[in-house]
Amino acid sequence: MLKNKKLIVIKRLTAFFCALFAFASTAHAQDAQAILDALVMKGILTSEEAKNIVAESKVPASGITNSRNVSKLTITGRVQAQYNMIANAATNATEAANSSRFSLRRVRLGATADFGKYFRGVISYDMVTNNLADTFIRWNQSPDFSVDAGFRKVNFGMEEVASASRLPAIERSPATRFFVEPNNGRRLGAGSRRNGVFADGKSGDFFYGAAVTNLEREANPNTPQAGGASQPAVWLNGGIKGNSVAFSHTLGLSFGYLPEQVINGVPTNSALLVSSLYGGFTAGSFSLNGEFLWSDNDAGAGANSWGVTVIPTFDLSKQLQLVARVSHLNTDGIGTRTSDVVPGAVSPGGNPAFETVNEIYGGFNYFIKGNYLKFSAGIFHAIFEDQLNGLGDAEATATGLRTQMQMNF
Repeated sequence: MLKNKKLIVIKRLTAFFCALFAFASTAHAQDAQAILDALVMKGILTSEEAKNIVAESKVPASGITNSRNVSKLTITGRVQAQYNMIANAATNATEAANSSRFSLRRVRLGATADFGKYFRGVISYDMVTNNLADTFIRWNQSPDFSVDAGFRKVNFGMEEVASASRLPAIERSPATRFFVEPNNGRRLGAGSRRNGVFADGKSGDFFYGAAVTNLEREANPNTPQAGGASQPAVWLNGGIKGNSVAFSHTLGLSFGYLPEQVINGVPTNSALLVSSLYGGFTAGSFSLNGEFLWSDNDAGAGANSWGVTVIPTFDLSKQLQLVARVSHLNTDGIGTRTSDVVPGAVSPGGNPAFETVNEIYGGFNYFIKGNYLKFSAGIFHAIFEDQLNGLGDAEATATGLRTQMQMNF
C-alpha cells in the first residue's frame, strides 16, 4: 500500500514538472513530449496520463495547434489609459464647453507568426475602434530588404510613422494630424494605414522605401472602395542615418502622390502631392527631432499647405525624460477646425475654420520599464487664428492637461 502511495506521489510530481516544462516555452514542446514518451516507456506514466499532461498544459506536442509550419509565435498587446482635461475658449464666437474625461485611447492585441527565415505574418486589432491595425504578410529577402502585402502605414510623416507607444508627446501635433487624418475637406488624409504593397530596404547608412496603395486612408481594410476611385497612390522615401561615439543622426525625405482624392468618402478628380523633410539628432541625454510638411492640393485650388514640428527631449535619468514640442500649421486657404487637429477639443459655435494653428506642449515621460510600461503627462496650448469662413473675426484656443499610463508588450 505504501509503495503504491509513493508511486502515485512520484507520478504527480513528474506530471507537475513536465507541465511546467511544457508551459515554459512552445519552442521546447517537442522536448517535453520526448520526456513524456520516455516516462511512459519506463512505466512511470501511463499513455493516458501523458495525454492528460499535454492537454492540461495546453501546449500540444506539435508546439502550436494547427500551426505545424510556424517556427515562432509572438503575442503582442498595448493598453493606453488616458485622462484629459481641456478648456475650450473663443473670441468673437460662442465658446464650447470644457471637458474632463477618462478614456482608453488604445487597446490592441496582436500576433506575429514567423514561417522560418523568409516569411512573417502580422495581425493586430484595436478593440477601442473595432478596426484592424497593422495586418500584413512579409517576405524577408534578407535582413536588409523586405516586401509587405496587406494593411499598414506608408512611410510618410515623422510622428505618424512612429509607433504611438514611442511618441515623446501624448498625441500627435496639429500639423501631423492635418496632413494624415481622414480627408473631410479640412484635412488632407495622406499617409497612415492603407491597403497595398510596401517595400523597405537599407544599404549601409542609406535607407529607402516605396509603396503602391489604395487612394483611401482607411480605418478598416474591409471598407468598400469609394465609387470611381480606381487609381493607386504612390509613395517614396529615402534617407541616411548614422552613429558615432559622440552622436547619432537621421535625415530623410518622403513623398506621396494621390492622382485622385477621396473626400468624405467621395472620390474627386483633384490630385494631391505631399512631401516631408525630417531629421533627428541625439547626443548624450539630448535629442532633437523635426519635420517640415508641404503639399500641393488641386482640391484646394492649388493650396500649398505646410507645417513645421520640432520636438526636443532631455533625459534627466534613465527613468525620467523631459519633453517639449512646438508646431505650426498654415493651411493656405483650406482652413481647419479645432476639433479636426486637437484630440478632445471642441470647435466654437458656428464651426469656424482657421487658416493657421500654433501649438506648444511641455511634459515628461516616466519609464517604469522603458516604453513597455510608462507614465506620461503634459500640458498643451493651441491657438487657432485667421478665420476663413463665416462672419466676424473669430479666434479659438484649446488648453489642456493630458496624462497617460501605458502598457506595451
